[in-house]
Amino acid sequence: MPVDIQVLSVASTEMSPAIIVTDENQRYLFNAGEGLQRLCMEHRVRLAKLHHVCLTEIASSTVGGLPGLILTVSDTGKKGLNVFGPTGTKAFFRATRHFLHRPAFAMEVQDLTTASPKVVQNESMALQPVVVDDAVDEAAPATTSGSPTHKRAKTSTAAPISVSYIVETPTQRGKFLIQKALALGVPKGPLCGKLHRGEDVVIDVNGASVTVKSIDCVSTSSPGVAFAIVACPTIGTIASLTQKQQFASYQQPGAVVKMSLLVHLGNAQVLKHPQYIQWVQSFGAQTQHILVNHKECPQWTVFRASATLQTQLHDLFPSNYAAPHHEVAPMESISLDFGEAIVGQPLLKYTLTPAAKQGIDRSGVMQPLNLHAIQLDAQQMLAEAKIDLNGRAVPSPNSELGQGHVTFLGTGSAIPSKYRNVTSNLIAIGSSFLLLDSGEGCFGQLFRSVGGDKAKLTHLLENLHVVWISHNHADHHLGLVRLLSERSLALPPLAIIGPTAVFYWLEDYSKIDASIVGKYIFENNTAFDIRNQHSPKDLDPFGIHMATIRGILATHYDIVQFDCIPVKHCFQSFAVVFTCLNGYKVAFSGDCRPSQLLVEHAKDADVLIHEATFEDGMMGEAKKKDHSTTEEAIDVGIRANAKHILLTHFSQRYPKMPHLSADALERVMTALDLMSLPFHALHVPSMMRVCQALMPMGGDVVDDDA
Repeated sequence: MPVDIQVLSVASTEMSPAIIVTDENQRYLFNAGEGLQRLCMEHRVRLAKLHHVCLTEIASSTVGGLPGLILTVSDTGKKGLNVFGPTGTKAFFRATRHFLHRPAFAMEVQDLTTASPKVVQNESMALQPVVVDDAVDEAAPATTSGSPTHKRAKTSTAAPISVSYIVETPTQRGKFLIQKALALGVPKGPLCGKLHRGEDVVIDVNGASVTVKSIDCVSTSSPGVAFAIVACPTIGTIASLTQKQQFASYQQPGAVVKMSLLVHLGNAQVLKHPQYIQWVQSFGAQTQHILVNHKECPQWTVFRASATLQTQLHDLFPSNYAAPHHEVAPMESISLDFGEAIVGQPLLKYTLTPAAKQGIDRSGVMQPLNLHAIQLDAQQMLAEAKIDLNGRAVPSPNSELGQGHVTFLGTGSAIPSKYRNVTSNLIAIGSSFLLLDSGEGCFGQLFRSVGGDKAKLTHLLENLHVVWISHNHADHHLGLVRLLSERSLALPPLAIIGPTAVFYWLEDYSKIDASIVGKYIFENNTAFDIRNQHSPKDLDPFGIHMATIRGILATHYDIVQFDCIPVKHCFQSFAVVFTCLNGYKVAFSGDCRPSQLLVEHAKDADVLIHEATFEDGMMGEAKKKDHSTTEEAIDVGIRANAKHILLTHFSQRYPKMPHLSADALERVMTALDLMSLPFHALHVPSMMRVCQALMPMGGDVVDDDA
């Protein structure tokens, strides 16, 4: 039975390693970092047959994309999933109860231990976990508590619990030799089937009972083959991993079942460690190796449609779109101390069985962008659409007040698509940055927004002081965990303002992943509610950071007024309006039905960012799901007398760029991922016309109930 191993993603600033194993009936996913469902959607990696998810660790790099993936898979009608992982896997799913509600979707979750038997055994393969829970990382730093009070607390120096996985295929029966069976007098039919299955049969030959042995009618069976996904997150893990007996049978001279492939998740320090090298070499020279966490793995974005569009728009509007990350074709293989190793690439495939086809398949791997061809295509499409690029930017009223810009990191609703990630908006005021919502993949989009420049990304993160979350839908806050895990402990804690459920999600998650501990303080949106109707119970355990956060807003952003406006969507949904010392006023709707209260408090705003999930004519859907149509969003801006109206959070099922009336074009812009608009030039009509010409029509059918 065919078994294929495919690298979905490799370690990069944007993504983390993920591997999928496929047989004729099922799929097995190993790790699910941020961006995975978007990758699978764009590159047509079908998840309908996904039955098992196997985690190697509990970290943002392995589970950051799992809640979103589950929400999407459950909406396809799939009945459930089996999830295996180290201790903490069950606790992770308990933590997601604060926002993940799919009662009809059956989740079978198992915390693996050193005594765990095979977790899967069927006609295609056996899946054996190898748990390392006694590693010690002597270099592990002391961390801090993630509690609302941000108290310092020492932690143990235990390295992360990790799980490697060995996959072994069963013995392949030899070919049935029908001519030999017939010559021995066996008639065609059920007896031939028994012989092929290894059973001896008795036949009548001239009135005498004769036993025909299976071995005489079947060619020699072929032993199964094996491969392993090797999780070794730290040097402190090596000693324990290399002593695991589950690997021993594959390391013996003359082993019946050969270890055909090792997929290495370890970093460069692990790969060059003498003990690890010796262990790898013990499997023999016939074992092949794939690296998925090495500097030679391609660092470019896996979102090729978006990267192509970004390239075209940067060429036309270089001040509004960062250049895409420079792409160079990676090496196919490199020499390491333990031997030759294949450099992992997204969509690289390895056929494990049948034996005749075993080996690497590069037919689906991504190629570097052809910048010249992409630019020529753009010029041709613009010429056909008769797009005039003159008069690109219209100066904003009060432009002298606005020293900053807004960058749209995600402009889609519910789930990501080829061209639009889920919601996140970056506001720059002076030299400081503020995030309005932080959907899954936010960190990767930040990296792309600075052109793949790690120094610029570091500067941005060091000057990101506040994240505001509008409500408790997953597409608005799942990016927080990676944002926090990547944040240096040397920085002051990030101030997060959001709904109660997001606080409890982060608190529960921090108990199983210390990488976010001590890196944030949290305050409830209700503490900034313009109605001032909160009771002490509403604020408990909140309220203690309100003054501190107001101080951060004043110190880093010159924000003198910061108000949360309750809106109609889900429980504890808010819009936000803030005003700077120089009078510059920004309003953001979050997700909502049109709000008179927002109109009043956004009065005369310099910029209103408003959700426009549904097209005009979809009023019924908008009311049903408590969203706004394009026309309704514009009307809110007009009634508020906002100087600029920026529309975002578009349904992924409709045309990629909404069409606006001539009147609306006067002060309305429709946002696109990675679009950056300076406050002094928020209106670029030609950009919308270009985007409409370059982006194909139609979208992916999704649910916008988010």
